[in-house]
Amino acid sequence: MAPAGNFDSLQAALDNGADSVYFGVDQLNMRARASINFTMDDLPEIVKRCEAKAVRSYLTLNTIVYDHDLSLIKNLLSAAKSAGITVVIASDQAVIASARGMGIDVHISTQLNITILKQLNFTASLPKLWFYQES
Repeated sequence: MAPAGNFDSLQAALDNGADSVYFGVDQLNMRARASINFTMDDLPEIVKRCEAKAVRSYLTLNTIVYDHDLSLIKNLLSAAKSAGITVVIASDQAVIASARGMGIDVHISTQLNITILKQLNFTASLPKLWFYQES
């Protein structure tokens, strides 16, 4: 799995054997300041390039979400589903619930704060959730 912050790094990952890539869109991911991020309009092209190389596409939505973010999150999830993104990596319960409600597979980000065994057991009991170790 390789990070991709723009089309150059995406293509480098695709050309050099990555079996999956993860990337963010705008300000809704923890790598928002690490590089130039993709936009929602880039999602179809990302998926097209990934599918051409049989590479899985992971959209990171792993920031804390506030009420004013919810409509943007729903629009982004809708665009991700339409584009055919493979998985959403999330840490916020609102994002997880919204993605699952739209039928999008969700992997849990290490940004999710789990501090006690009871919370881990609850989270692990949710169907179709996978834990993902971010680098």
